[in-house]
Amino acid sequence: MKGQLKKVTGVLLFFLRGIAVMCLCAALLSAQTGGITAKDPDAKKAMDAAHKALGGADKIGGIESFVIKGTQSLTRAAGYVSPISGTSPKPSTSNNIEIRILLPDSFLNIIGVTQIYQGVSQGKLIPSLPVVSTAIVTGPDGKDLSVSPEIAAARARDMAVVDNHRTTERMDEWARFLLGTLMKAGSTQLTISSGSKPNLLTLTKTDGAALGEMEFDSKTGYPSVIRYRKADAPQLERGVLVGGIGGDMRGGGLFGGLGTVNDEIWFQDRFSVNGIMFPRIITTIDAESMVIFELRIEEVQINPKLSLKDFEMP
Repeated sequence: MKGQLKKVTGVLLFFLRGIAVMCLCAALLSAQTGGITAKDPDAKKAMDAAHKALGGADKIGGIESFVIKGTQSLTRAAGYVSPISGTSPKPSTSNNIEIRILLPDSFLNIIGVTQIYQGVSQGKLIPSLPVVSTAIVTGPDGKDLSVSPEIAAARARDMAVVDNHRTTERMDEWARFLLGTLMKAGSTQLTISSGSKPNLLTLTKTDGAALGEMEFDSKTGYPSVIRYRKADAPQLERGVLVGGIGGDMRGGGLFGGLGTVNDEIWFQDRFSVNGIMFPRIITTIDAESMVIFELRIEEVQINPKLSLKDFEMP
């Protein structure tokens, strides 16, 4: 009798544990939306309110691609000097811009009449990072004959480090862009948690790296500003020079810049596109390089037919 009772008790406990596990899984799933996991109830509440204000979680979840067209202006603070050329460029410029996004991991800026390409395709830089080295002599097969195999290998390792840094930096920029625009994540999986004050969330990637802080408008529930600090770029040795869009060896991202101090992205003046509220003005303040970028959106196409060919250099 005791043996049968013990057996029944064991089965009951196993059954109850199963229910508890299922309930826990359901709770975790309910707190995760589109690659964004809410760590606490207040963060979940803010995420739900943002999705509702922006047009609904279902509509936002149904966005697989979009194209933005508009103008981007760049304004430099008085006294700005390029760290590369040592000169002071024009204080302000303006260009047409087209942004193509194919989720989860292809993003592209096409800037100006000359069509400068900048972005990532399937997580790889557009364009690929070039190497400029002094006294290069190449043989018929294109190999560099001016350095030993050891130095060539060291240069390759340097470039791999820089390439990884630049790719991570650009993907982080696009993650912030998607969050502030649509409260949506691409391939960057994120955890959001309550910040130090109401309407403030802390943004963390799954590897534990900080992505920044997001503040919401207390009246509308819209994401309004993201503040963040870029990671220090690797310092190169052995005569390897790295140049990317804009020619900056230490930075470059969705909106360019250097960045080891707090920068900000503001999302303002929302307007409806098929029931989804897009920001009309996106302003990026790069505090270290003293540059302000303002993107004014004039047209948005939701779910256009994009393919990876649309993310190739012409």
